[in-house]
Amino acid sequence: MTSLRLPAPYHLTHGVRNPIAAWLDGLGLFGKRSHEKFLPLEVFALPNDQVALFLRHLWATDGSVRWDEKQGLGRIYYASTSRRLVDDVAALLLRLGVNSRVSCMRKPNYRDCWHLWIDRAENQTAFLTKIGVHGARGKSAAEVLAQLQLRTRRAGNDAAPKEVWRRAEGALAAKKLTHREVAMAIGTSSSVATMGRHAIGRPRLHRVAALLEDEELHDLATNDVYWDSIVEITTIGSHDVYDGTVSGTHNFVGNLVSLHNSLEQDADMVILLHRPDAFERDDPRGGEADLILGKHRNGPTKTITVAHQLHLSRFANMAK
Repeated sequence: MTSLRLPAPYHLTHGVRNPIAAWLDGLGLFGKRSHEKFLPLEVFALPNDQVALFLRHLWATDGSVRWDEKQGLGRIYYASTSRRLVDDVAALLLRLGVNSRVSCMRKPNYRDCWHLWIDRAENQTAFLTKIGVHGARGKSAAEVLAQLQLRTRRAGNDAAPKEVWRRAEGALAAKKLTHREVAMAIGTSSSVATMGRHAIGRPRLHRVAALLEDEELHDLATNDVYWDSIVEITTIGSHDVYDGTVSGTHNFVGNLVSLHNSLEQDADMVILLHRPDAFERDDPRGGEADLILGKHRNGPTKTITVAHQLHLSRFANMAK
């Protein structure tokens, strides 16, 4: 074995921090153990093409892509003992339109190992075409993609919950259609009477919506909402919460949930305050303020001009 030592592009000596270590320090990653790792905020600020490049190389470390001949399906997952890291990767995948699920593997005397699974042919195809895997595992990725092109896709987990069928049943009853007529119209051999026992696939729901000419069912069948079941709800006690606004998008992601301006959404009334002289001291409307009633569930909206008396920390009616 031979080693080749090249001169560093930096002048390193005692008391000088290694630039790579300093860079990792700035990201908050230096010295982290495997179960403490996470993706720094700088990664989330990257454009989608660089996010895909990052994930492509990340998957070459603790990721796996292979074709299961026995089951006849692809196995694509990323494994880590850090739940935060797995959640961060799931958030990046959502940026690229790839859904995933998380499972936990527990062994005595070992740390919990978290697996981020990409299943269903549609998600796997999106991952392999938009992201892929760097290095030798790229050959396995090409094999899985080729096998997926030959598969007949099923609705599977990407389906509307069975409760949606209740609306369809009411509409079918109103039109006085028999189960046989419905089955023939939507092209299925399944019993229509038993459809409500399970989740209904989007293609089938789309055909039912077309038969009934129901816009709401059509939206449920064609939107990009991915339905999932709530497994557990636990309390973390009482905490202060804050309303947040992000310029441009006006939403943000918290714990993998896309959040919007909760205060505006839930409030019965929203009043905005505007002072022209706060921006231009010589504004001709100096001393005035606008109370903009932008939202009012129980009455009209309006802009009310008042006088501000900042030295008294109050507003007053304008003189008539």
